[in-house]
Amino acid sequence: LELRVWTLEKEGKKGIAPQFPVSKNKVVRYKEVHVKLRAAAWTSKGWSKSSPGYAWWYEAQRLTPRLLHGEDMIRIPKREGEDNPECVRVHMFSHRYAMGLHKKENPKDRFTYHTAVLLEWDHQQYCTVVELALLNGISGYGGKSNWFDDKNSTLPGLYRAIPKRMVAPWTWEYAEIRCQDVEAK
Repeated sequence: LELRVWTLEKEGKKGIAPQFPVSKNKVVRYKEVHVKLRAAAWTSKGWSKSSPGYAWWYEAQRLTPRLLHGEDMIRIPKREGEDNPECVRVHMFSHRYAMGLHKKENPKDRFTYHTAVLLEWDHQQYCTVVELALLNGISGYGGKSNWFDDKNSTLPGLYRAIPKRMVAPWTWEYAEIRCQDVEAK
């Protein structure tokens, strides 16, 4: 067993790239590498350094849908002089996820509910669903959201709107706040 450590601060600054260990006759001896990857410190606070916060808002009802995240959810609409609608009604609802064909429900499934909040706005053009859920859950599931009809398409509109820096595997340990503008019926 050979232990070698490569760090950005030491070898990286010298321009030395990480590589497989080799023997004296330049033969690669190992077929695997174990690594510990660390993200920049600011990633503990959001998807970008300039807009902290693990919250996002998908403005699906705009002429050109967009997804804003972190503090940009407030900063950008304000900078662009957009109207600030007033919330006139709030509805909380809970549901259970369907198990699918031929799947048997276990006791945990019977007690597991997902709860969200529906906001109605004074402009009556659309509503907003707000939920707390797995961090990176939407991007980890390919942009599939229960609140949009294109959920099962190859490339849902929500996924197309997600900035690349937000596309990552979901994590069970952390959560994000999701705001999704949906059609008002």
